Amino acid sequence: MPMGICKLCGEEKELLKSHLIPAAAFKPLRAREASNPNPLVVTNDWIGQSSEQVAAHVCCRGCEDIFNEGGEEWLLPLLANLDGFPLYEMVAKAEPLFRDGEVALYRAEGIPGFELGKTIHFGMAIFWKASVRDWGTKGREIYVDLGSYAEPVRQFVLGRAPFPGRMCLGVCVLPPTVPLLATLMPVQTKQREFHRFKFYVPGVEFALNVGKQVPPEMLEWSATGVQQIVSSSPEFARTFGRNYVDALATARISPNFSRHLKERSRR
Repeated sequence: MPMGICKLCGEEKELLKSHLIPAAAFKPLRAREASNPNPLVVTNDWIGQSSEQVAAHVCCRGCEDIFNEGGEEWLLPLLANLDGFPLYEMVAKAEPLFRDGEVALYRAEGIPGFELGKTIHFGMAIFWKASVRDWGTKGREIYVDLGSYAEPVRQFVLGRAPFPGRMCLGVCVLPPTVPLLATLMPVQTKQREFHRFKFYVPGVEFALNVGKQVPPEMLEWSATGVQQIVSSSPEFARTFGRNYVDALATARISPNFSRHLKERSRR
């Protein structure tokens, strides 16, 4: 393992190969009986199946343990997979604070067994990792710019400081009608008044809103706000589906995936 300065603790140590999104999050995406079981990757200019992991030598073993113990080992086994969605089953046992069709809001403290602190740490650790370098390969950028907020987030992930001000984290669990088995790497979305970053692991969307103009009600009605809200909504799956259709129209499709689409169309 190479020696270097760990991005999280700032000390010179042996650096492990850190995954931006934990490798275990990709296991539910593999088609067990397909000739090519690798998950589908969709970007603005390329669509195909790939086993490639987004990883780099970034953190030391001690800091990798912080990621694992802080939230990964609790949340990862609960993500959506081909056999079910344990996290949604946990959330659905609670009485919603508000419901409108498939959209529901829950207070985290009212969800039996739900570990809000570990869920927040999991999300913030990935947003922080995405800000320390460009994780992209083959010309594809995977990076978010947290600017002056990166250091307060680092201190929070280390456990040395409380959750940073002027930001809030939204946690949305998709209902089982749309158990989207996919992963979206951290991205910045268009927002005029403040910065918004998102990523998605099977069944759960994380959205981080940052800036002086984040609305007070958004700060309050979030996982990190006074109300400690966890939401359930199918909207992310619908948006992801529209983006996928748009990408099919313009992106370069890998030869193997193109053959797969033709085979399916003949069935």
